[in-house]
Amino acid sequence: MTVLAQGLPDDRATNGEVRRASPVPSATGISASILRVTHQIERWVHLHLATYDLPPGMTLNRMWALMQLFQQEQQGCLTRMSDFAEVLGISARSVTTVVDVLESQGLLQRRADPADRRVTLLEMTAQAVSLMPEFERVMQDVGEHMCASLPEAERRELLRLLGKLFRQEPGIP
Repeated sequence: MTVLAQGLPDDRATNGEVRRASPVPSATGISASILRVTHQIERWVHLHLATYDLPPGMTLNRMWALMQLFQQEQQGCLTRMSDFAEVLGISARSVTTVVDVLESQGLLQRRADPADRRVTLLEMTAQAVSLMPEFERVMQDVGEHMCASLPEAERRELLRLLGKLFRQEPGIP
């Protein structure tokens, strides 16, 4: 470990040289980096999704939506359309579009809430449930691709920082 010109340790330098501390990254630079990484993930998934055993037209967003609904069902929750929109972080109008597409693909169905017929509940079909292992495989492969160059300690730190960063957002658990 070397010492920075300002007397702070610098783990990046290993040859005994003295480095100047780099300036604190701007919020703009950080948000641009997050958007760039998100775009790269989406692009990688788009390029590779056809290599998985998935229904035609499956996208990362549709897969994510079904995974969230599956998680709700595994917890024994009946999921209302409005709750599903909140879980996905999208508007009620947008969730209707998502549900329309997934329903047309035979992956979920709407049903009236027996306690309140004004409420629409969502339920995954057996076909959608059968896709969960393949979705998990996609997510595993995406994670391995993204983190291939990170040792275990850096993966843990990345996860910690992402959790810290996004827990600050109102409405996000």
